[in-house]
Amino acid sequence: MDSTGKMTPSKLKKLSRKEKEELLLLLMEKRRRQRLRKAELAKKIYSDYVEYVNEDRWIPARHLLYLCDKIQKFIETDTGHPYDILILQMPPQHGKSMSTTEALPSWYLGKWPHKRVIEISYNEDFAQLFGRRNKAKIEQYGKDLFNIQLAKKPNSDTEFEIKGTSGGMISRGVMSGVTGRPANLILIDDPIKNRQEAESETYRNRIWDEWQNSFKTRLAAGAKVILIMTRWHEDDLAGRIIANEKHVQIINLPCEAEEDDPLGRKLGEALFPEIGKGDAWLREFKDSYIKDMNSGGVRAWLALFQGRPSSMEGTLFKRYWWRYWKPKGMDLPPVTVKNQNGELVNISAIDLPAEFDMMLQSWDMTFKDSDGTDLVAGGVWASKHADIFYLDQVYERMDFVATIKAFLALTQKWPEALTKLVEDKANGPAVISMLKHRVGGIIPIEPEGTKIARASAVQPIVESGNIYLPHPMIHPWVNAFIEQCAKFPNDIHDDLVDQFSQALKRFMYASGGDINSFLAGTGSGNKAGRDFDFESDYDEDGDLSQAAGFFGI
Repeated sequence: MDSTGKMTPSKLKKLSRKEKEELLLLLMEKRRRQRLRKAELAKKIYSDYVEYVNEDRWIPARHLLYLCDKIQKFIETDTGHPYDILILQMPPQHGKSMSTTEALPSWYLGKWPHKRVIEISYNEDFAQLFGRRNKAKIEQYGKDLFNIQLAKKPNSDTEFEIKGTSGGMISRGVMSGVTGRPANLILIDDPIKNRQEAESETYRNRIWDEWQNSFKTRLAAGAKVILIMTRWHEDDLAGRIIANEKHVQIINLPCEAEEDDPLGRKLGEALFPEIGKGDAWLREFKDSYIKDMNSGGVRAWLALFQGRPSSMEGTLFKRYWWRYWKPKGMDLPPVTVKNQNGELVNISAIDLPAEFDMMLQSWDMTFKDSDGTDLVAGGVWASKHADIFYLDQVYERMDFVATIKAFLALTQKWPEALTKLVEDKANGPAVISMLKHRVGGIIPIEPEGTKIARASAVQPIVESGNIYLPHPMIHPWVNAFIEQCAKFPNDIHDDLVDQFSQALKRFMYASGGDINSFLAGTGSGNKAGRDFDFESDYDEDGDLSQAAGFFGI
């Protein structure tokens, strides 16, 4: 052996046959002891069990170890409740089924062979698959790890029992119904297959009926329910359970780290770099969703990959209420959305007016994070009679210095926006104090009422079709704006909605403070606002080259 204690090839060649045989026996004994130690850990610790029975096929990534530890704690904690529910929300292809449904029932029955497990999958094929994989683990590892064996009958992929006990496992499709003895553990793994099913209220009702009238009726006293889902819709099974059940725990592991990440990831960090899905992959993959011009991609990304679903219509602000503008002379395809009847409708963009009655900036600056940064939202809005146009947006994570720079940059870019509204809370007062003698027109706004009340006050202006957003092909960021408005007040972010409602309220104030007079176009407006000619900014062929700087594209 060399100085590190390792056997080098040159040293190995010099050993006699007997010495080589002795060395081989020592290595075999070492591996046997390592295997025994791993087996002992697998009996006690669920994550070690998953790694043990999957051998090299399972990667002990940070999020999967976290998931296994949370599952074990959930199962082993006696709360005294009639039943407890754990909802696990994770993106597709990030290891959730291998770490839960394919292994948990076999470990659970090894620890408590007299208990019963019910596994529910989307269809019978998946139910058979998950049942077969747990059955195989008991056949291969059950005797050595837990001293259990399978009974001769029943002994199928969808139903088996533990020899000498009443414990066992049943696997069924979500619409197959579950009868028989009560269950101590129920796992429901992705009961929705695709977007079409998720959007069907009839199908969602059917799944809820199965939960109420089939699955729940099988729960033993103190039972545990684990729902493993890629989220599709705010009213999917997870959404309804959250809204209607008590004693529910939620673990959401988004593809891209957000605030207060349960794993302690940095903002924007990817979830599963161990399989090649690191930060570079995340940026490109996410971009393919965010740039979907009809905003379906943004909605899909937030639901499937971030665990934050929203309705197709929207909650307070319906998606089909928005209208769109485009530069004069530019031909752009219509924006396709679903109306209140679920029908696809095309919304054609109008030409941006050549001049406006009033233009302003609106800012929401709320710093909450310990590192001194948070999402800062700023927007440029302009009115023409009763119509309001969203012209530009700043929405980034910034510290105080970066916020000052962004504010000055937007002011320089839009000098016609004389009025600059800054919410007089959080970091707003510090920005106002820093800039009030350098930049004119800064007006502190003390928010009145709740966020929901302020947004509801301007809802009729959106519903009436008087708000014009940039066509998504002009500014793709508008998709994220629409999505946040659609999810409000249920999203974790509301910065854009805050600056938007703040701006619209100012336009109402300029018209006499009454929304009816504003919509009627009888307000006095503010003629000291912007007055410029777009004919000089665009040539007759709709070329954007002269105005690229103006629009930031």
